[in-house]
Amino acid sequence: WNVSEEPFYRLDFIPSLKARLTYGFSGNLPTDQSASPIISYSAISDSRVGLPFASITNPPNPSLRWEKVGMLNAGIDFSLKGNRVSGSVEYFSKNVKDMLGTEATDATKGFSTIISNSANMVGKGVDVSLNTLNTDRALKWRSSLLFSYVKNRLKRFLSAPSLYASTYIGTGGSILPLEGKMPSMVVSYKWAGLYGETGDPQGYFNGGLSTDYY
Repeated sequence: WNVSEEPFYRLDFIPSLKARLTYGFSGNLPTDQSASPIISYSAISDSRVGLPFASITNPPNPSLRWEKVGMLNAGIDFSLKGNRVSGSVEYFSKNVKDMLGTEATDATKGFSTIISNSANMVGKGVDVSLNTLNTDRALKWRSSLLFSYVKNRLKRFLSAPSLYASTYIGTGGSILPLEGKMPSMVVSYKWAGLYGETGDPQGYFNGGLSTDYY
């Protein structure tokens, strides 16, 4: 929407002002998952009894469905008089439903976990760009300033949380499925320094200093 071209627009110091709004909806299904059972064939060389065999590598899951992603974008583009200063401000909101994740199942079926539509995630962010024309003579000098803020949060996850804190210690390179938290966060133990007599690293347990790593 070219707001600055409307008859009611009167801001001379912002000769160019545009607004954008988009919404997209898409689906995603990884190729390694199926609603039907998947059987893997193994040759005689992999057998202990000298016979070829097959095993179920993916149990049937007829309720498996696509991941659904809704994306809303809103933005404003502007330029000041003489095009000395220009830029844009953009906001996005992302809503992901039916994400594929690990879910505990009845072990008597032959599998303790299955891949199912077990998670939802929401995300939002802001992107700001500012461009300036500092000199416009024989020597041209331009500057650009960029700012981005993004936050994702796991809204729903069906699998039970782990009983061990070590499960969630990580560098952000893998997904940590904790409801209400960012899925790719950096997690560490609270550091209490080294024990003076032995040099052992110390942590905290039940509010007190501890070297009980188990």
